[in-house]
Amino acid sequence: MISASFYGMLGYLLWLNLRERSKPSWYIIVVTLLLILAIGMSRIYLGVHFPSDVVAGFAAGGAWVAACIIALHAIRYYKGNKNTSLSGE
Repeated sequence: MISASFYGMLGYLLWLNLRERSKPSWYIIVVTLLLILAIGMSRIYLGVHFPSDVVAGFAAGGAWVAACIIALHAIRYYKGNKNTSLSGE
């Protein structure tokens, strides 16, 4: 769960930054997903977790990343609207 949430959010922020600079950013998504999957598979291979535990961790981490991305967009939206409404007064 932690690897999915941490590396997922890190990958999203890197992708967002490269996308805004108009650089090719698709490889960030691929590398992030491969890293998360490799960590999950290594947990199964080492016998630390059952496959169902890893899938549940991916789901919970993905839900957390989605919530963080939505919150980030909401903060950016409201911060942007606040600045434009104050400058119009």
